[in-house]
Amino acid sequence: MGTMVQARFDTKAEAALKKLIRSNGWTTSQALRECVLRVYEQTAAKPRPRLVGIGCVDFGPGEVLAVPVERLRELVARDPARGAQFIAEHREIAEALERRQAEHAVRLVDAHLRGAYELMQRPRP
Repeated sequence: MGTMVQARFDTKAEAALKKLIRSNGWTTSQALRECVLRVYEQTAAKPRPRLVGIGCVDFGPGEVLAVPVERLRELVARDPARGAQFIAEHREIAEALERRQAEHAVRLVDAHLRGAYELMQRPRP
C-alpha cells in the first residue's frame, strides 16, 4: 500500500470508527480508506451532463428567424413581463432537454418561436 497515516480521534470519532469496523467487518485501515473515498466522492466536482444525440428539431417557419432580433429586443424591453416569460420558456426548454424529453422540447421550442413571431407581427407604436 501507499501512504501511512497517523491520526488522533476524539471520543465521538473513535466510537464511530469502532462501530464502522464492527458493523462492516473492516480493519481500521479499510474503514479509514472507505471514509476518505466517500467524502471525496461527495465533495468532488461533478461533471456537467452533456446532451448528445437527442434528435432533430424543426424550428418552424423560416420567417421567424428572418425577423431582426433587434425588433424582438425592442418589444421585450417595452414589456418586461414578456421578457420574464421568454426566460421562463427558455428554462422550461432546457429542463426538457436535460430530462431527454426531445419531443416535449420540440413542442416547447415551437410554442416559444410562435409566440416570438406573433409578438414581432404587432404594429409599431
